Amino acid sequence: MKGKPYWLLGVLTMSACGGRSSLLDGWDQRASADSGGSSGGARGGTAAKGGAAPVIGGTFSEGGSSGDLLAHFQLGSDHEVRVADVATSRDRRVAVTGSFRGKLNVGGHVIDSPPRGNQPLPTAAFVASFDGSGKPEWAYAYPNEPEYQATGLRFAPNGDIVFQAHTFYDREPAAVVGRLDPQGQPLWSTAWGQAGHIQTARVGIDNGGRIWLSGSFRSTLDFGGSALDAGLESSGYLLELSSDGGLLRAFGVKAPDWLSSEVQGMAVDDEDNVLVVGTGRLKKDNQALAFLQKFSSSGDLVYAKTFMGNIIPMGVAVDRRMRTTLFAHFSGSFSNEDTVLGAGPAASTLWLAQYSRDGALTWQQAFKGDVTSSGGSTDPFDNIVVAGIGPLVVDGQVLQSPHAAELGSTDLSFVMKLRPDGSRVWLHALGGSITLNGVATDNDAFIWLGSTFESQVWVDDAKLSTKDTAGLLLELSP
Repeated sequence: MKGKPYWLLGVLTMSACGGRSSLLDGWDQRASADSGGSSGGARGGTAAKGGAAPVIGGTFSEGGSSGDLLAHFQLGSDHEVRVADVATSRDRRVAVTGSFRGKLNVGGHVIDSPPRGNQPLPTAAFVASFDGSGKPEWAYAYPNEPEYQATGLRFAPNGDIVFQAHTFYDREPAAVVGRLDPQGQPLWSTAWGQAGHIQTARVGIDNGGRIWLSGSFRSTLDFGGSALDAGLESSGYLLELSSDGGLLRAFGVKAPDWLSSEVQGMAVDDEDNVLVVGTGRLKKDNQALAFLQKFSSSGDLVYAKTFMGNIIPMGVAVDRRMRTTLFAHFSGSFSNEDTVLGAGPAASTLWLAQYSRDGALTWQQAFKGDVTSSGGSTDPFDNIVVAGIGPLVVDGQVLQSPHAAELGSTDLSFVMKLRPDGSRVWLHALGGSITLNGVATDNDAFIWLGSTFESQVWVDDAKLSTKDTAGLLLELSP
């Protein structure tokens, strides 16, 4: 099988033979892959469903399925890089966003976070674009003060990229949303928000090119003349913008009996409905809650789900059949649809729940093992990809960290692929302190992960190191 180009810090090499060798030697190859659904992708094949998989370090799968690491790209800096989100386009481009200090090198595209005032190394928001094979195209840094940390981005139907960011400092404006053309040139940006009052989350774009921004605010929200009031505590928000950034609608995401709410994740489905997930607290007894809400394209509430307990939703995804999957983790126990879900006394449990178009529970699963969710996505064949951190327990066995002895650490992250009915296809473990912060699939069902790592990690057979914190883009086969 012919290899494909492989990029590491902008150095291009080529593998022309099969078999697994060191990634440091430039090896990278697309294997025959399984879509895991009813049909294969353009680069995929077909695999039969198998029995229960053994739990080991590295990748394990059922019935000859895939999940192989195809490529990784380290975003280098002389100080630190943190990746917050990843997105794919209709024409198979990939983009990541996040924050960095110092100089950021993306395959020879070098951008700076220039000194500001008395601070020589401020934090700057960035966007980096890659083609479908992982080759860097360009990198962009938002140039204005104050220091911004990007939290979300999405491709528009025409290939433009929309991103948003906020600052944790007590400065104004507190947030920014911007649009870049396919070559990385800024088209427009809007800085807004009172100091300390805005926390941005994810971005969504519907079929008509309208932009949806999610996040949380305190006091009042002052984007484009909007007049939302959070009350005494925080409130989640949704902003609908035109393609040129003008405000169309703004509304709070907070029930009347809630004291507070914060939006953690958002998705826009193929029918332009908007799904949001987040956390909050009741007015009555300050009890913790989590929520899933679906809004129509006209802004009407389609359904709302409230879950009482210490639950942290980290993402939401919608498949072609308008089924919604919630990605979360929880501690303690809670009840959902007459089923009691419980974790150990000091453990965090991964929880996935799928709902129909109308909000009926299709299935739910809890995976123990002191695990936190990093979100997830659905592919073009309605398979589900979930990312997380920690020693996941599967089939009664604990997932082990690959290369734990070499790293001197049992830290690990994982990526798991499920079929639409929730049955497992494969599980891939990554050793070291890797935080997966975004999951996206392309039109051929290949999986892209945005991540951040510290010190040393193993990405299959490649050992990566950084003196501070580095960004990482990973590609996995279906």
